[in-house]
Amino acid sequence: MYARFSPRRKRAIVGIVAYAALLAPFSSSSFLPSIPQITEDLHTSAFVINVTVAIFILCIGIFPLVWAPYSGIYGRKPIYVISLPIFALGCLGTALSKSLSALIVTRIIQALGSSPVLSVGAGTIGDLYPKHERGTAMGLFYLGILVGPATAPAIAGILTEYVKPYGFGWRAMQYLLMSLGFSAFALVLICFPETAHAKGIDVVRQERLQERAEKEGVEVEGLEKEEQRKRAEMRWARRQWEGIAWVWLNPLAPLRLLLHPNIAAMSLNSSFTLMSTYTILVPLSQTLAPRYNITNAAILGCFYLAQGVGNATASRYTGRYADWTLKRWLKRRGGVYVPEDRLYAALIGGGVILPCSVLALGWVLDKGTGKVGLAFAVILLFIDGIGLMCVLTPSNTYCVDVMPLRSSEVIAVNKRVLSRLQTACRYIVAAAASAFVLPMINAIGVGWTNTFAAFVVWLGCGMVLLTIRFGPQMRAIGTKLEGTVSAGTDLEESQEKAGVEVQGSAESGVSTVVQQEATGREEEQPKEKPPEAGLRS
Repeated sequence: MYARFSPRRKRAIVGIVAYAALLAPFSSSSFLPSIPQITEDLHTSAFVINVTVAIFILCIGIFPLVWAPYSGIYGRKPIYVISLPIFALGCLGTALSKSLSALIVTRIIQALGSSPVLSVGAGTIGDLYPKHERGTAMGLFYLGILVGPATAPAIAGILTEYVKPYGFGWRAMQYLLMSLGFSAFALVLICFPETAHAKGIDVVRQERLQERAEKEGVEVEGLEKEEQRKRAEMRWARRQWEGIAWVWLNPLAPLRLLLHPNIAAMSLNSSFTLMSTYTILVPLSQTLAPRYNITNAAILGCFYLAQGVGNATASRYTGRYADWTLKRWLKRRGGVYVPEDRLYAALIGGGVILPCSVLALGWVLDKGTGKVGLAFAVILLFIDGIGLMCVLTPSNTYCVDVMPLRSSEVIAVNKRVLSRLQTACRYIVAAAASAFVLPMINAIGVGWTNTFAAFVVWLGCGMVLLTIRFGPQMRAIGTKLEGTVSAGTDLEESQEKAGVEVQGSAESGVSTVVQQEATGREEEQPKEKPPEAGLRS
């Protein structure tokens, strides 16, 4: 199953997906160094522009709940092919916006087109690599996602500052994003193969062809029943439009995954981690710039690169370290596989590196002066980038590990919080941070704001410790709760009739289909320790 592509081809596929995944965070932070110019151009305030950033982040958290389940039905590639042109057109609309309302609408279109890669990309990696190799690939994938917020402001600042005389200013960045979107679309269309192991739509098509063939065969006289069926089925198969079948999926169904306490805990951890990043990056033009009298948008944008360099540096090692940690514990346990062992790799990042850098940076921006303070700020931004990767890479790979056939939906849930259902979502929390961080800084200062963010990161680290300690029991509880809530769907019955194995997938509202093979349907996996034996002493 994982040997369909050569290692070189797999790396190329991951590179394409990582490049496409760069677009959403690239778009979200491209406004940050240009906020003064945008407010002047659209005659509004910096707070309002920050709110538009928050709306964009909110949308890239919500839209994957619609896109991701369909990747299990129609495959990964169609989702990319449809969504990337939408993103490019949204960028064009943003570049041409002359009012605040037009800007908000086109930014929502941008989010609609860029968000699917954030969730479906994780599923693509799950298609390509077995568990023990997945961490390294996931690190490269998240490099694209996490480097975007740091590198986009630098590029946007340079374009804003130096193409202003040519009449483009901040809009030049949107034209660049449009070209990146179309180039990603071309790469997917030409170089990206379908990676899904099986597609639910194949079962739906086959069933509908058979049903129509049987109905038409009844009306034909003078033929044997079997011959009627075969001829009618061939006629229906020739009609190309019949191969197009639409399946309705409940976009909120993935939230059922949060019945799994371990997934809910990891979602909280990811939410709190990403919140700390946006707490730092979004107000940087209003905290770092006035503190050190930086007025050039290009120079200001380059300070965001420090965190991006930290992300890039850590991405080379965090995935490998997580894989090594899992293998070390596997050996220590005598071949007994416990998925939570991977999470040990996240403790140093979530318990030390990330919260301490956030805390120190807040007080450097609050009290620091001169070149020494500025140098410390740059160093702490770099360390913060390392800590971010140290937390997110193992945590998200763990989510893919515990539900390998549902990886797209797991990452989609990781991007959304519904407060009434007591769930967590990284990008909704990040959106809240983007919208309210400036008022909070104005009220209590940047030092205490970052102190609060650091304590929230420590709380997320506590969720990781809880999952390590009680992971097997949490997984058992989640499986029981999901089985109680889930009811069979018509599609499941269709798949059973079509002679395929059905593996329940409550989060997508349908079942993931895996074609039965005589041998080797899954990679050989180490045995898993039973829940009652999984307690850590």
